Amino acid sequence: MTPLKLNKAFTLAGITMPGVRAHIERNLTAATGGLEGCTAKQLAVVIGIHHTAYMQGRASCAADVQDDAVWIGSGVDKLIPLEALKKIKITKSVEPIPAERHSGRDWPSSQWSITSYKMDHTERV
Repeated sequence: MTPLKLNKAFTLAGITMPGVRAHIERNLTAATGGLEGCTAKQLAVVIGIHHTAYMQGRASCAADVQDDAVWIGSGVDKLIPLEALKKIKITKSVEPIPAERHSGRDWPSSQWSITSYKMDHTERV
């Protein structure tokens, strides 16, 4: 496989993350005997299938560090840059629970404990 053909195949398959690409390339290298004669489109299909299997396996994990980002599975299914996670601001506060939500007595434990998470992160690629 020429580097040009491989680059075109990854572009056609929509693979842009360097870590994901390196993982797929490592695994394709073991199977190159039958892939040498493939066109870039055919190779893109093989890469796409590998990527789908990889993503399904990764989604079954709770979290996984990838390059400079964290993949969060478990239904969140997002790749979040570490820089964004470092910018999360956590604030804790309390507020009274409305009387209609409890017995009406003003107990010290009649408060909601509130944790707020705010993230302001913009990424330009």
